[in-house]
Amino acid sequence: MKSIGFNQKIKKIIGLAVIVSGLSFSVHSFTPVKKQKYSKSDKELTALTAYLINPPQYYKGGGRNSRAFLRLELDGYVRAYFENDDVFLEATDWKAVLKEIKYHDTVTIKVLKKRFDKFYVNQNSLSSFEKIILHPTERFNFYSLQFKGKEYIQDIYQAAEKLRKRNLVLTTIICILIILIGVHITKKWK
Repeated sequence: MKSIGFNQKIKKIIGLAVIVSGLSFSVHSFTPVKKQKYSKSDKELTALTAYLINPPQYYKGGGRNSRAFLRLELDGYVRAYFENDDVFLEATDWKAVLKEIKYHDTVTIKVLKKRFDKFYVNQNSLSSFEKIILHPTERFNFYSLQFKGKEYIQDIYQAAEKLRKRNLVLTTIICILIILIGVHITKKWK
């Protein structure tokens, strides 16, 4: 008899854990985007000017756990990919990039200085663990992309807000379902 009571307690704990995870997911979904996360000063960025060793490449996410992103490969930066995905891709006029920028065109991009210095410029100072995780390439989001005086990335903060609002209905439905499943689990085994 004691094992049945123990199993009921475990099931209630599982139900409560599901409810708490649904609530925390909903809090995260409704939390406003922090502007300082996407708005960077020129002091925080480093500009890289080089020609493309491949044409700009757009990868469309098509399957489960796949992502859509725009990739640039610059001359002189071996094993470094400059990729914009998620919010950064939302802010990038990737269709114009594919149409207007070609192989061997010289572009200027801006990446986070601190991250670029740590993971590319000073990669010899990385721990063995960091080197294994990062091998063989490192990916950097770019905050600016210029070609012939034209900027191809708009306000990243506004893109993040737009993406959050666009996904709000879906995330609300998912949160409600998670909470209802947790309530069902908790009530089913009273």
